[in-house]
Amino acid sequence: MTYRKLPSNQPFCQGRNSPFRCHNIECVYNIRYGDLSQPTTPRTKGVASFETFHIPIDSSHTRVINDMIFGCSNDNSDTGFENSQISRILGLSRGPDGLTSQLAKRGIIQNRFSYCLVPFHDELKRPSILRFEDNIPRPVENLQSTPFLNIDRNHYYVELKDGLGGSLIDSGTLVSRIDENTVRRNAYQEVIEAFKAYYDKKNIRRKVGQVAEKF
Repeated sequence: MTYRKLPSNQPFCQGRNSPFRCHNIECVYNIRYGDLSQPTTPRTKGVASFETFHIPIDSSHTRVINDMIFGCSNDNSDTGFENSQISRILGLSRGPDGLTSQLAKRGIIQNRFSYCLVPFHDELKRPSILRFEDNIPRPVENLQSTPFLNIDRNHYYVELKDGLGGSLIDSGTLVSRIDENTVRRNAYQEVIEAFKAYYDKKNIRRKVGQVAEKF
């Protein structure tokens, strides 16, 4: 048996910004997802644990990785799935408990991953795809990219500079947020002003009260 609970004296269970906390000598978590301004959002509770992961390399080979940290949930609510039953949530954050961060720390990958998620109710039974490192197809020529900002360990931030277009950000998340004050700038208001200036030139006026301005 390779499963065991994460001791509460582990660094993962310490610090103000850690998603875990010590309770009865266990490292537990209570995490909400999605739009936190809503009264009901997906929530999961459980115990941080160690386990051995078996990751398929190809059709005939599997890589065994010991002591991977994961959340063993015992209470899920408001997930939007029938009877709130889901098998697992894959964490790809930049934090040390994220799957990619753990694999990178072991020298298995270099924090590069790519995914294509199939809609839940897609009539065609197709698999979702998650790729790492050399298994990621090479991008087309002249593809532009932007580096992530190191603001916190759990989210991915990019900088919006001029608002002139040319980029598409699609993280696959339910909610994408525009920050208001992390870097001492109200990026949300600047984007709204850019939209307003663009549509003012076309004599298109916003109809107030129909759509919420922000999450």
